[in-house]
Amino acid sequence: HEFTNDLNFLDATQKLKVQHDGTVVFNFGKYAGQPVKEVLKKEKNYAHWILEKEFSSQVKQIIRQMMKEL
Repeated sequence: HEFTNDLNFLDATQKLKVQHDGTVVFNFGKYAGQPVKEVLKKEKNYAHWILEKEFSSQVKQIIRQMMKEL
């Protein structure tokens, strides 16, 4: 597995990405390309699902922080 130097990714597993305007978007699954905060506002259960599954601690930390900011 090759490590990426793409600064647009927020985590090593490339699950979260920053768009040119600074918006953080999902880079996987049914919400790929959609802003994380918008999805979490509508689908709080999705955040809980991510936190319970085998995502990296980096992804979980970012999701927790974004939930606090809502």
